[in-house]
Amino acid sequence: MLQKGYSDMDLERFNPVSISGMQTRDTDILHGTFRTEMKLEGYKGGSCASFFWYHNDVQEIDIEVVTPGTSIVNDTINYTAQPSTEADWTPIPNATLSMPLQKTLNDFKVHRFDCNPVSGVDYYLDDKLMHNDHHNVPKEGGSLQLKLWADGNQWWSGIPSKTDVHLRVKSIIAYYNTTSSLTNLEWHNKCAREKKQCKAVTSLRKVAALDPFGIPISISPTSSALATWEQASKMVMVLGGAVSALIFWGL
Repeated sequence: MLQKGYSDMDLERFNPVSISGMQTRDTDILHGTFRTEMKLEGYKGGSCASFFWYHNDVQEIDIEVVTPGTSIVNDTINYTAQPSTEADWTPIPNATLSMPLQKTLNDFKVHRFDCNPVSGVDYYLDDKLMHNDHHNVPKEGGSLQLKLWADGNQWWSGIPSKTDVHLRVKSIIAYYNTTSSLTNLEWHNKCAREKKQCKAVTSLRKVAALDPFGIPISISPTSSALATWEQASKMVMVLGGAVSALIFWGL
């Protein structure tokens, strides 16, 4: 993925920033485990790589990597479950955690979050638990998105990078349940046809298998949208445009 370099002339003229992004066609994704292996290259200034689940501004789960630059949160990785503030902008305790990057930009790292209705949201970096939050676990379906962007905001991306920024993505993998009204109906109908009694797994903490990274996972067999998607290790998506470009794929 590509964020095009933003020159001094662009800054003087308040030109739009060319950024990129992708998201799932599905918008009924709910609880599950989601991860991507990625790295950032070429930055000389502000850029933000965001891997996140989104329903709306008060139901959102974010992993955001902000490059070194001029912003207040530059050179950090940020784990946030929205909303992170009250209506009067008072911070909600534990809703967000900002940590120094510690040289995690230039090497491929596995960024992961698990969303569980009981235990909340767990955030991982290379299988190491970094943060847990349970103040606002999503109850409605959303989409999974990956974006590379900058907007000049001093509180976040800062002045956009003068050079092209590349987000190299080795893989995106998700195991999840959906809010589809047909999900459980289809599953129970199949059980009835086969004259079997089916039991659902209700906790992601119960080990059902190992994912491609060797991480234990567990998912409900009632899900009609259990999905794994991977990009080839050398695949690089380069998108342009004055606003976020979107690549859609169906699962």
